[in-house]
Amino acid sequence: MPLVIDLNDADIGISDGQGHRARMPGFALLSNNAVEVTGERAERSARLHPRRIQMAYWYRLATQTVPNFAPLTRADVAASQLRELLEPFSADTRHGAIVVPPYMSRETHGLLQGQC
Repeated sequence: MPLVIDLNDADIGISDGQGHRARMPGFALLSNNAVEVTGERAERSARLHPRRIQMAYWYRLATQTVPNFAPLTRADVAASQLRELLEPFSADTRHGAIVVPPYMSRETHGLLQGQC
Protein backbone atom coordinates (compact mmCIF):
# COMPACT_ATOMS: atom_id res chain seq x y z
CA MET A 1 0.00 0.00 0.00
CA PRO A 2 1.42 3.45 -0.88
CA LEU A 3 2.52 5.68 1.95
CA VAL A 4 1.99 9.41 2.36
CA ILE A 5 4.76 11.25 4.18
CA ASP A 6 3.50 14.50 5.69
CA LEU A 7 6.41 16.81 6.30
CA ASN A 8 6.63 20.09 8.21
CA ASP A 9 9.10 21.74 10.55
CA ALA A 10 7.37 20.52 13.72
CA ASP A 11 7.07 16.84 12.87
CA ILE A 12 6.94 14.20 10.19
CA GLY A 13 4.11 11.72 9.81
CA ILE A 14 3.31 8.66 7.74
CA SER A 15 -0.16 7.58 6.68
CA ASP A 16 -1.58 4.96 4.38
CA GLY A 17 -5.04 4.23 3.05
CA GLN A 18 -6.03 2.89 6.46
CA GLY A 19 -5.08 6.03 8.36
CA HIS A 20 -2.25 7.37 10.48
CA ARG A 21 0.65 4.92 10.94
CA ALA A 22 3.51 6.85 12.58
CA ARG A 23 4.47 10.33 13.73
CA MET A 24 7.78 11.72 14.95
CA PRO A 25 8.64 15.21 16.21
CA GLY A 26 11.32 17.08 14.28
CA PHE A 27 14.08 16.81 16.89
CA ALA A 28 17.59 15.41 16.54
CA LEU A 29 20.29 14.92 19.14
CA LEU A 30 23.76 15.33 17.62
CA SER A 31 27.10 14.18 18.97
CA ASN A 32 30.58 13.74 17.53
CA ASN A 33 29.45 15.04 14.12
CA ALA A 34 26.77 12.36 13.86
CA VAL A 35 23.06 11.98 14.55
CA GLU A 36 22.68 10.10 17.81
CA VAL A 37 18.86 9.86 17.99
CA THR A 38 15.84 11.58 16.44
CA GLY A 39 12.18 12.05 17.27
CA GLU A 40 10.76 11.54 20.75
CA ARG A 41 14.03 10.32 22.26
CA ALA A 42 15.83 13.46 21.06
CA GLU A 43 12.97 15.66 22.25
CA ARG A 44 13.23 14.15 25.74
CA SER A 45 16.97 14.97 25.73
CA ALA A 46 16.44 18.64 24.85
CA ARG A 47 16.64 19.92 28.42
CA LEU A 48 19.65 17.80 29.30
CA HIS A 49 21.62 18.61 26.14
CA PRO A 50 20.24 21.87 24.70
CA ARG A 51 23.38 22.68 22.67
CA ARG A 52 23.27 19.31 20.93
CA ILE A 53 19.61 19.53 19.86
CA GLN A 54 18.57 20.52 16.33
CA MET A 55 14.93 21.37 15.61
CA ALA A 56 14.77 23.46 12.42
CA TYR A 57 16.47 21.12 9.95
CA TRP A 58 13.25 20.37 8.03
CA TYR A 59 12.45 24.08 7.82
CA ARG A 60 16.03 24.93 6.80
CA LEU A 61 16.71 21.80 4.75
CA ALA A 62 19.92 22.44 2.82
CA THR A 63 23.40 21.12 2.19
CA GLN A 64 24.94 23.72 4.49
CA THR A 65 26.70 22.32 7.53
CA VAL A 66 25.09 22.38 10.95
CA PRO A 67 26.91 24.98 13.08
CA ASN A 68 29.35 23.29 15.51
CA PHE A 69 28.72 19.86 13.97
CA ALA A 70 30.54 20.06 10.60
CA PRO A 71 30.71 18.18 8.28
CA LEU A 72 27.13 17.15 9.18
CA THR A 73 24.51 18.99 7.09
CA ARG A 74 20.84 19.63 7.75
CA ALA A 75 20.08 17.25 4.87
CA ASP A 76 22.07 14.54 6.69
CA VAL A 77 20.02 15.10 9.84
CA ALA A 78 16.73 14.97 7.90
CA ALA A 79 17.81 11.81 6.06
CA SER A 80 18.67 10.14 9.34
CA GLN A 81 15.23 10.89 10.76
CA LEU A 82 13.49 9.77 7.58
CA ARG A 83 15.41 6.45 7.61
CA GLU A 84 14.50 5.92 11.26
CA LEU A 85 10.82 6.63 10.61
CA LEU A 86 10.64 4.38 7.52
CA GLU A 87 12.59 1.50 9.06
CA PRO A 88 9.54 -0.45 10.33
CA PHE A 89 7.90 -0.43 6.91
CA SER A 90 8.73 -3.14 4.41
CA ALA A 91 10.41 -2.19 1.15
CA ASP A 92 7.26 -2.94 -0.88
CA THR A 93 5.33 -0.22 1.00
CA ARG A 94 8.02 2.42 0.58
CA HIS A 95 6.42 4.20 -2.34
CA GLY A 96 3.86 6.95 -2.40
CA ALA A 97 3.84 10.72 -2.02
CA ILE A 98 5.48 13.39 0.09
CA VAL A 99 3.33 16.31 1.27
CA VAL A 100 5.51 19.38 1.84
CA PRO A 101 4.78 22.85 3.21
CA PRO A 102 4.47 25.69 0.68
CA TYR A 103 7.66 27.42 1.83
CA MET A 104 9.90 24.64 0.48
CA SER A 105 11.84 25.59 -2.63
CA ARG A 106 12.66 23.53 -5.73
CA GLU A 107 16.14 22.92 -4.36
CA THR A 108 14.60 21.55 -1.16
CA HIS A 109 12.31 19.27 -3.19
CA GLY A 110 15.40 17.91 -4.96
CA LEU A 111 17.10 17.20 -1.63
CA LEU A 112 13.98 15.37 -0.44
CA GLN A 113 13.79 13.24 -3.55
CA GLY A 114 17.40 12.26 -3.03
CA GLN A 115 16.60 11.07 0.50
CA CYS A 116 13.68 8.85 -0.45
